[in-house]
Amino acid sequence: MRKFLSILFILCLCTSLRGTNRTKLEVVFCIDMSGSTNGVIEDFRNNYWQLIKNINTSTNGSVRIGIIGYAFTSFGATSSYIKIFSDLTEDFEALSYSINQLKINIEKGDQFIPAVIYTATLGLNWSEDEKTKKIVFLVGNGKVQTGKFDFRKACDIAKEKNVIIYPVNCLQKTVAPVDVGLWKAIATQTGGEFESISVSAKERVYSIAGIHADVADFNKKLASTFIYYGGDGLKRFMMMNQTDTFCMRISPREFYARCNMKLSDNYYKNACSWDLVSQAKISQPDFNSINRKFLPDSLQNLDVKKLASIINTKSQERNYILVQLKNSLQRAGVQPTNYETQLDSILNTTIKKVVL
Repeated sequence: MRKFLSILFILCLCTSLRGTNRTKLEVVFCIDMSGSTNGVIEDFRNNYWQLIKNINTSTNGSVRIGIIGYAFTSFGATSSYIKIFSDLTEDFEALSYSINQLKINIEKGDQFIPAVIYTATLGLNWSEDEKTKKIVFLVGNGKVQTGKFDFRKACDIAKEKNVIIYPVNCLQKTVAPVDVGLWKAIATQTGGEFESISVSAKERVYSIAGIHADVADFNKKLASTFIYYGGDGLKRFMMMNQTDTFCMRISPREFYARCNMKLSDNYYKNACSWDLVSQAKISQPDFNSINRKFLPDSLQNLDVKKLASIINTKSQERNYILVQLKNSLQRAGVQPTNYETQLDSILNTTIKKVVL
């Protein structure tokens, strides 16, 4: 899986940094959920915030992401066993929450690759801005020409819409690869690049004893600076806390990556719709239009002046906590072991070449 993330980071970085100006980027991940990929969707989920952090850094925050799952029997034959988990969005937390709720059972499934390409190309809310770079990572294996659609025609439509496809073929040591030439043809026809990864065994590249106490403490204090409002407010507040808990259970590295995202302005931009402190940083909330019953119980009966004062205090607390969280993350760090995969080496080398 580390190879998979390295490939994605390399390609996103190369796509976003070519030329002198960084451009807007839209990325869709189409992930094979059948047993033959050895649970790559779970690995993707468990490394989600690290991936988001890398892409967000490489694009300076100008990115929207969507996720499609396929080859999962439970999705049903009428949809060609395909499900859109999330349309293109900047709301990475809601996207993360949706895939965290998946109860992943490895199933034998049918891969209808042409239908997946059609769904990714025509079923999502791609930008109409011609300057926006649009890419699809098609992650999976098996036969390409399956189902009622022609993959070449599907690729033609993708090309017409300026959607570039990067196939990532999942290889197993005990199973001969199928249709590799056609997987490569998808890349060639749409202007992408073909890569392959081994999914026969899980890789462990990082070794960390545990989550640094200061990082966990300041992240918890940061949560106390949010004041939810609106019909979705409490749900979004709980979603934020549950996502924190999920990441803590996965690994310190994933939790640190999520905390790093909380240092970015984009995180609070996306929280404006449900957090008064984030909203107040952009513009003064219209207190008269706020339905008080959706505020925390302790704030529902306060007058406007008192509520505004509390929001201001929380904002100052947040600024202080973010500085402390940043410092604690720097102290905690992520210590790599001496083990490095070939693609990790390629990642490091490629980044240096692209940046230079």
